[in-house]
Amino acid sequence: MKLLHIDDNYFHHEKLKAALSKSKLSHYDLVYFSEPKKLYSHLEKHPADIVFLDIHLGPEQEPLGVSIAKSIIEKYPKLFTVMLSVGLEFVKSTMLLGVNDFISKDQTSEEMSSRLNHTLALYHLKNKSQDHQLEEKNNESNKELTSIVGKTMKSVYERVPRILDSAIRSVHIFGESGVGKEKIVDIFEHHLPSNTPLLRLNCGALSSNLIESELFGHVKGAFTGANQDKIGVIEAASGGWLFLDEIANLGVKAQMALLRVIENQQLVRLGDNKTRKVDVKVISAANESLDQLVHDNRFRLDLQQRLIETKIDLPPLRERKDEIKLLTLFFAKQEHGGPYTITPAALSILEELSWEKGNIRQLRNCIRAMTEFHIEKCLSPISIPTDLFQENELVNGKCTDSFQKHKQDTNADASEIKIPWQADIPFDFEYYSDQLLLQMIERIIDQSDASLSLRNLSTMLNINRAKLSKKLKKMILESKVNAKLLNSFKGLQT
Repeated sequence: MKLLHIDDNYFHHEKLKAALSKSKLSHYDLVYFSEPKKLYSHLEKHPADIVFLDIHLGPEQEPLGVSIAKSIIEKYPKLFTVMLSVGLEFVKSTMLLGVNDFISKDQTSEEMSSRLNHTLALYHLKNKSQDHQLEEKNNESNKELTSIVGKTMKSVYERVPRILDSAIRSVHIFGESGVGKEKIVDIFEHHLPSNTPLLRLNCGALSSNLIESELFGHVKGAFTGANQDKIGVIEAASGGWLFLDEIANLGVKAQMALLRVIENQQLVRLGDNKTRKVDVKVISAANESLDQLVHDNRFRLDLQQRLIETKIDLPPLRERKDEIKLLTLFFAKQEHGGPYTITPAALSILEELSWEKGNIRQLRNCIRAMTEFHIEKCLSPISIPTDLFQENELVNGKCTDSFQKHKQDTNADASEIKIPWQADIPFDFEYYSDQLLLQMIERIIDQSDASLSLRNLSTMLNINRAKLSKKLKKMILESKVNAKLLNSFKGLQT
């Protein structure tokens, strides 16, 4: 458990540590602060379970801890707040604020230890109530969760309960960056009992020096800056699951120590010689093949074998084209400012793009970018970022077959429409003024019986479609054309 203690007297901190070690809270990570400012800055970056707060802080006569408790309760309502004081004169006033418990510092270490067990019971009681509310909320969203993410994630959703009900202790997720590996961990967390921990650590986000401390913990004095004992995520996740993302980034030494944990369920903190028992199951993920890493002598074979008792492969988005429509409609519905609708033509284009660089993450970013150029909450081809078309051509050398066929069919339709202006009007796009371009578009639409899409309009104007889209967006941003006006152009919204 993540515990915080703020007290300007270090003697009381040592007393609390001694009491904690004798209580049922013996498995904990305790961080000490003597100044409130440091506590606030820590909470902004690191969530905690329980904060122990001294009422009398500093030389002031008024109990500064009361105002700090009030601030913490307002800003961090889920944080379990325990007040500490010599004497009980402020019990009523602090409990009225919403403080969860009150402990007197007059007690002996043994008495305080017994009182801490009561605190732990209150903590679990509070969280059980919150977990029940969360479970009800999850049950309500359960149907939506299984229906919106496509058949790939739906099959995973149906598989996870079987894994959790089996003897499997290690699961490996393989997939390219942006394909949705983190969402699988969300599914695991959704199916776990409310009191079962699931901790997450990105092995690629930490240096080799820090990763071992984060994984296995350390004792005071283990290295420069190790001013107190620290519990690692493996120990903190004991009794549940640990998700190690980008596990290919682990160094050789960390790989050996992790192998020992998985094989023997034992670990040794850095700088310590004491072996500690744990009970942890592991979910690992990588965007590189572990087989290839083993072949290149960058990953231990025995660790790979331990990590893959079962495997979940997530194919890239370009191999799940039938899911793009469902994902797109879901993202458009969920984005800020929405729900947005999306035209069939825009959907067709998105289904044909390569999505080579970012998979589902890139698709979601695309939808967000498209919302900048919505027309009455409708997303059309003009909204699609230009660089996606360029990327598609760079990746494939040319458009995919179905994309090329759609383009040829559109060009064939466009060739039957006569250009409705004089031949002496220059065709070079670079010489079109915004006003002239708008007039030309209006003339085409007014004088044509055909329903024009952005694609065949660009063909008739002899302008690259991506450049035309970029030009129209620029005109919208500079207020040279009202976006709603584009919706009145017959067929252009498709």
